[in-house]
Amino acid sequence: MGLNQSEATPDSERHNRFGKHYWDIDFYPNEKLTQFEYSAGYERNGIWPVIGLLQVGKYRIPVTIKEMERIKETILDAGRTMEMSYKLGYLK
Repeated sequence: MGLNQSEATPDSERHNRFGKHYWDIDFYPNEKLTQFEYSAGYERNGIWPVIGLLQVGKYRIPVTIKEMERIKETILDAGRTMEMSYKLGYLK
């Protein structure tokens, strides 16, 4: 089961209000990942271990901790860019 428990979806009116994929964004942790692999994965063989699956819509993408950090940075930057564009009147 994912972190957001997307199986419990609300009624369709609320579902559509937040966007098409709002209730389909989730993260499924890698249940086979050990504490050692998580903490020393990169030093061991130069490759970061897959920590879980990121789900958006019908797609599930295996991601490492570094990829998750990059995704988070990109999404935060995109949100700030859109907010600033709105405040400056750049949106049509």
